[in-house]
Amino acid sequence: MKKTILSIALAFATFTQMNAHKLTIKLSGIDNEKGQIGIVVFSKDRYMDYKNPAWATLTKPQMGEMIIETNLPNGEYAIMVMHDENKNMTVDFDRNGIPTEATGMSNNPELKGFPKFEEIGFALNGDKTVEIMMVRYQ
Repeated sequence: MKKTILSIALAFATFTQMNAHKLTIKLSGIDNEKGQIGIVVFSKDRYMDYKNPAWATLTKPQMGEMIIETNLPNGEYAIMVMHDENKNMTVDFDRNGIPTEATGMSNNPELKGFPKFEEIGFALNGDKTVEIMMVRYQ
């Protein structure tokens, strides 16, 4: 019985690996090395579910450009990035509701409010590079 369960688990892990694709996230416009860069990849069915993202990481910022890679299965995803300069794990806003730290999203949309999945979502069905320009609104 234990051998059967182990065999099924190994087969599932192998199947998942075979269906995973390399997602390369290329960030540009990073204007300082303070704090940390937070990257969250949401699947379409769990968009904005920060407790259950498809993938997330925190990394040290590098001036100019950064490249981050991960592997994900086929699906529809959206990426949100924040430069958390003060390491408080949230995007800070001024009194007018404008972010005071740089942010970026897949598809680099021009926003007039909070983004809908359709504005920043993309399909992943093979290796893909997504370029994200970090924007500072102030």
